[in-house]
Amino acid sequence: MVEKSSSSIIIPTTYGEGEREGRALVKVEFNSETTSCEPNLLSTARNIQIGSFPSLPHVLREEPGGVLIVPTCVEPTGLAQRQRALIGVLASHDGVQGGQESYEDKVHWRSKFTDKRNGPVEVMCLEEWEESNPPHKFQVNSELVLSVCSSLAIISCHQLLERALKICNSVCHYLYPRDMSKKGILERLAEGVVIGDGGFVFALEKRGYVKAGPWTPEAACENPEAVIQLHREFLRAGADVMQAFTFYACDTKLDNRGHDAGQKFTGKAINKAACDIAKRVAAEGDALVAGGLSQTPTYLSNKGKSVVQEEFKKQVDVFVQEEIDFLICEYFEHVEEIEWAIEVCKKTGKPVAATMCIGPQGDLHGVSAGECGVRMVRAGAEIIGVNCHFDPFIVLDTIKLMKEAVEKAGLKAHLMSQPLAYHTPDAGKQGFIDLPEFPFALEPRVITRWDAQRYAREAYDLGVRYIGGCCGFEPYHTRAISEELTKERGKEAKGTEKHDLWGGGLTMHTKPWVRARAQREFWENLKPASGRPYCASLSQPANWGVTAGSEVLKQQKEATTSDEIKKLIVFKK
Repeated sequence: MVEKSSSSIIIPTTYGEGEREGRALVKVEFNSETTSCEPNLLSTARNIQIGSFPSLPHVLREEPGGVLIVPTCVEPTGLAQRQRALIGVLASHDGVQGGQESYEDKVHWRSKFTDKRNGPVEVMCLEEWEESNPPHKFQVNSELVLSVCSSLAIISCHQLLERALKICNSVCHYLYPRDMSKKGILERLAEGVVIGDGGFVFALEKRGYVKAGPWTPEAACENPEAVIQLHREFLRAGADVMQAFTFYACDTKLDNRGHDAGQKFTGKAINKAACDIAKRVAAEGDALVAGGLSQTPTYLSNKGKSVVQEEFKKQVDVFVQEEIDFLICEYFEHVEEIEWAIEVCKKTGKPVAATMCIGPQGDLHGVSAGECGVRMVRAGAEIIGVNCHFDPFIVLDTIKLMKEAVEKAGLKAHLMSQPLAYHTPDAGKQGFIDLPEFPFALEPRVITRWDAQRYAREAYDLGVRYIGGCCGFEPYHTRAISEELTKERGKEAKGTEKHDLWGGGLTMHTKPWVRARAQREFWENLKPASGRPYCASLSQPANWGVTAGSEVLKQQKEATTSDEIKKLIVFKK
């Protein structure tokens, strides 16, 4: 809960379009009375809260005094054709009243701003507005009317949003400042183990915040509270890195094949929101923040290096502005594309990690796993490895090939592993995506927490020091990694408070046969059953064998048609 204060500010952190405009809000409290919302006043800020848009009326009634920035529809409009705008209100006393009440206080005040999109925008005081636009009522989102104000400013949505985002950025820097004494990723890896987080895309899809198919991260804008909560769970489970939820957050992916996320949010807005969230949670522990790039529809469609790198640069520019700790190039099937991504990231001067979603057979253009490792290091990555597509033990086999090739080439790099939490011994070259169970019937393949502990030990013994997870990895898997490596790390995860090692808590169970399972030997030797009498042990992977440049793999903005689906069925045969 936010502590009561005499003054507060509510700031939209990100914006979409239409009805979704302004859903993510930041509320900041101040220690003293304020008379404006300029960033230099944030030296008095002491608390912050992010909430969803529907909670705004309650927030305003709870905290009527202070500076408020809220979305609104101006009625009747003095701006062109009912343009959506924002009202910045410096409230004086009661601040908020229900119903259709008018602004009463009149203040002579005029100023002008230059809106980059709309040109000069005049800011009028209430008295001038009243003269030209009776009956001077301003309805806030059809729910609430602000009244009894000491001053009123009306400017364009884009201009105020730009100012609000600057304030929000200052708020984050003040409340969650970058700890310059905190060790960076390379220092930590040189000293010991770093535990990564888990699979946000799959976890949030199961929770109802991510759409399967496009797998894009607009939840950072639409439902920031869900992303915050998942970050916190991984932090509590022992994760040392909060990886911003930026997977597939490029503009071409947001509107690929009829996906509508790009109509609501830009890649820049999503990347910024994700970074702000990750920084906020990282500040609650001793965690670092990483921003991630992944493969693009642009590369799959053979658009060329300059076009692909320009897309990467858009994301990287946000990461630099947000002052994240290091960059991760992850989920690349082609070593050529990840080299291009690494080149862009290296220009920032920040440490770069690079992981490919390949198995022991190498990338989809036939480059061996070992050669992929060498090329990532030569491109400039200080940390290399594998993520996604394969289970922990196949991923470790692939990393071993990379390690051997890198050492043979006389190069050095830290090793990183972020595998699936699904067993994939039967997967083809493209991993679990080839399996018929992908993505909606993978549950019988989920690894246990004991599998996660075995993975952590084998990874450590191989020399991997960045040990995390990808799709399917839940916080309890991350906690298992932390528990297995407690001695090496010299600390326990906060979540271990509620979990005794090797089922020790079962000694308190009421049933004697369950109490008898409170031992390591039982869980290490258990072969879990599926409970499905006719469930096959293995599946037949698709193995279509298409890769970048293949006609059926080219991407488009238009939605996939039924005729295209029919052609795919014929292609498959």
